[in-house]
Amino acid sequence: MVGLLIVWADSSVNFNVFAPMTATYNLSVAYANGGSTGTYLMTNNGVSAGSVPLPATGGYMSGGWLSGNNPAVTERISTVSVNLNGGWNTIQLNKGVNYGEMDYITLAAVNAGPAAVYAFENNVSDSSGNGNIGTANGSLTFTPGKIGTYAAQFNGANSWVSIPISIGLVDFSMAMWIKTTDASGSSSSDQW
Repeated sequence: MVGLLIVWADSSVNFNVFAPMTATYNLSVAYANGGSTGTYLMTNNGVSAGSVPLPATGGYMSGGWLSGNNPAVTERISTVSVNLNGGWNTIQLNKGVNYGEMDYITLAAVNAGPAAVYAFENNVSDSSGNGNIGTANGSLTFTPGKIGTYAAQFNGANSWVSIPISIGLVDFSMAMWIKTTDASGSSSSDQW
């Protein structure tokens, strides 16, 4: 296996990555670089975002990950934090000190929190800070709520809230209070 070489001063590689929400992500780079410690310089959407340290691995990828003086440690993975905007981002890795042969990168969200919070306070805005604003459809109205001042009132026929498709690109769960006016089998006329 031969990796991507970032060797010369003008060497770089761009990665276009989709982040389902604005959050901090762990960027992990698998690499090998022989006997010299090095770095990649990183930009995020055109703005300097620090560097990725590349501790010496003792071998190169030209003979495969298990070549070099110390085959057990030839492949290394270096992980740094990067703040990404919700949507598409461009991460660029440039030559820093010395060099490294890159195999792949991975991204994983760190303590991402909720993708969206719909409090239904007389609107369908997202109060998580991620900008995933809902769209009220049909006969959606608002009524006094259990938590907060208001709650969304769905008529059971033609009212709903559409959420941005970016939320549906990852697994998600929902939690909510539901109040029904159907008192079947209950002594109360309204139930939360």
